[in-house]
Amino acid sequence: MPHLSGRNTPNDPDMRGAFLGLTWRHEKPHLVRAIMESIAYEYALYLRAVREIAPGYDPKFAVNIGGGARSDVLRQIKADTLGLEYRCMDREEFGTLGAAIVAGHAVGLFPDLRETARRFAGNTRVVAEARPEITAAYEPYVDSYIDALETLSPLFKRMSRRLSADT
Repeated sequence: MPHLSGRNTPNDPDMRGAFLGLTWRHEKPHLVRAIMESIAYEYALYLRAVREIAPGYDPKFAVNIGGGARSDVLRQIKADTLGLEYRCMDREEFGTLGAAIVAGHAVGLFPDLRETARRFAGNTRVVAEARPEITAAYEPYVDSYIDALETLSPLFKRMSRRLSADT
């Protein structure tokens, strides 16, 4: 469970991180990979929710930005877990760029916000392709992740209330 400071979607500030199924055989690389996979499972949960809300929605790829876009391993894990091609943008810094575009739009410099964003964003390139056999192997782990979220959320809420009462 990657939620070291709560969960943001849906908002659950009491959710915490956890390693489940840990044994003495697991070493640091296993823990690092487990963190990456749990992030991908969270994305898979979001994708399932979107597909429930919009049954005809059938994305062909995802665009990856930010720190995770730099990791070949994380990009491949996400592509495999979601069953989608993963692409990256030609640039890296989007927070500052987005703020500048919105500010420029606010003062009339960029009249069409959507077109300006498209122009500045640049092109995408394929960085990871989903492997169907791996996607199928991840499916039960995504289900287990969702079960764990539902099981652990009430536990963490109780723990949070107890900690608040003790302070």
